[in-house]
Amino acid sequence: NPWTGLRYADDPVIAVWELTNEQWWFYNVMHGRHLNGVPQFFMEELYRQWSDWLRTKYQSEDSLRKAWAGNLFEWESLDSNSVALLPLSPDYRGEAQARSLGINIAASRSGQVSNESFNRLRGADVIEFLLKIWIEAKQAEANELKTWGRSTSLCPLVWDTGIGYDLPTQYMQQHADAIAHDSYMNGTMHPDPGHRRFPWFSALEELPKMCWDRPWLEQNRMPGKPFFVYENQIMQPAKYRGEHALRMASLGSIQDWDIVIFHYWGVPPDPDLPAPYERPMDYTYSERSHPQGYHFQYDDVQQSAISLAGEIFKNFLLSPAPSPTLFVFGRKSLYDPNMLAYGTAGDRFLATTYRYGMRLVIDPTRETDEIRGPSRRRSVYEGNPIEPTDAISYDWQKGHLLLDSPSAAAYTGFYAQYGGPIRFKNGVSLRGVRIHNDAGIAYTVKDDEKYLTFALASTDGKPLADSRKVRLTLMSTSFNSGFVIDESKVTGEWFWQKGSHPKGTGSLPILYARVEADIEVPMLDGMRYRLLDWHLRSIADGVVERGVLSIPGNSPVFIVELTR
Repeated sequence: NPWTGLRYADDPVIAVWELTNEQWWFYNVMHGRHLNGVPQFFMEELYRQWSDWLRTKYQSEDSLRKAWAGNLFEWESLDSNSVALLPLSPDYRGEAQARSLGINIAASRSGQVSNESFNRLRGADVIEFLLKIWIEAKQAEANELKTWGRSTSLCPLVWDTGIGYDLPTQYMQQHADAIAHDSYMNGTMHPDPGHRRFPWFSALEELPKMCWDRPWLEQNRMPGKPFFVYENQIMQPAKYRGEHALRMASLGSIQDWDIVIFHYWGVPPDPDLPAPYERPMDYTYSERSHPQGYHFQYDDVQQSAISLAGEIFKNFLLSPAPSPTLFVFGRKSLYDPNMLAYGTAGDRFLATTYRYGMRLVIDPTRETDEIRGPSRRRSVYEGNPIEPTDAISYDWQKGHLLLDSPSAAAYTGFYAQYGGPIRFKNGVSLRGVRIHNDAGIAYTVKDDEKYLTFALASTDGKPLADSRKVRLTLMSTSFNSGFVIDESKVTGEWFWQKGSHPKGTGSLPILYARVEADIEVPMLDGMRYRLLDWHLRSIADGVVERGVLSIPGNSPVFIVELTR
């Protein structure tokens, strides 16, 4: 470290270490990808270990043939180390994969090698062997890293990040000091012109989730082990993006996570510039060389929401689900080729998490699975609102998320559909909402929407009535000037899909839909407040009088700070 002179391995500024980032080893090996083109020396070593493992388990070829019920091809023999590492991918007909695994290429081309060629036990043996050598290798790497310095020995070490929807890889992760997963909301468009938010959509108007289809974050929290969200964001452009941060804080509170990282902020600009953060927002589309449109560096709408979500999360202003349901997977599921994606149990993850909270354990010392606590699948008979705790309410029919605790009050969604002032149990009220759309903004926030993100949170963990410092956000949305979408070409949900791109990404100035409202905060009466703009300059200040704080709709308010 050039500033401290410390080796990074000794530097206390580093909070977490990881061995690899998104290695996807098991997934790729199971699809034959890591085995194509591997030098002969390493293939021979892999097959030697595979054959030794089979001999240890079965003692002889006759025992192996009996256990596998004749699932050996005529060209396979344990005595000659020629038992192929199969089954892997559902499709074995690729010539490169067949050659790398020693499969008879003619047989694979003719369709004689397929899923139906193998019984369950042979598939289970392949998975068990691959997990054994993988975890042993990870453990050896972890043991070595722990010797490098004070930081590496004392900080949590994750073995990998980002696994998708994969039971064996989650099993690998649970051996590390902590578990790390990610989730992106890639789709921000709705391709149906008949949809009432076309071409956009809000995830608040569907059953709660932080994923596109299968969950990556909701289910993988393990009892007694730290859980890190190493990446998350919503793709730009997105009209209804303000909700994302509060949805993340809500789920993180339900599941009692430890770290949440919003990715990514980008390279810091030159601080000597007069306005270093005054630039057009980054958007993505299919013709750009870099398709990840997750930057929020120049987006005050997102950063304001992230700031308040961060206060709620890091100060524990929302209690976790009191009695999370425990899903336990045994060896039969762990080593079952048909259970790589959690099998039918995975259908219960989302609905269970958002009603009761959830924990997951994979235990190969037991044979079968067990669910301890209430669980449910999503169905056509869904209750509303969904309330996993007394402080969290998802009303997907009216399109909002409401957070209400003694230390925080937050609402994100379509205020026009709420039906009047929002009155929180902690005494806060939000009323008199009006939306002021800048002239020329690409997509106005209409009166029948009044879409907004509001949050008021204590920054010292105390109830609002006792807090010495409170922060507030009240934002709607924004777009670059000149941003235009060819709606006739919106054919998919992801902006990087070919054809779904803007005619122009636009330029400065940023155009806003700003929110005007009166916020009743009787417990904050007498506190001093400052309205800060995007550059953290004070644009107004005063004292809360008669328990009401009014936010104007004609000022560039980024954040409000209140002090006692």
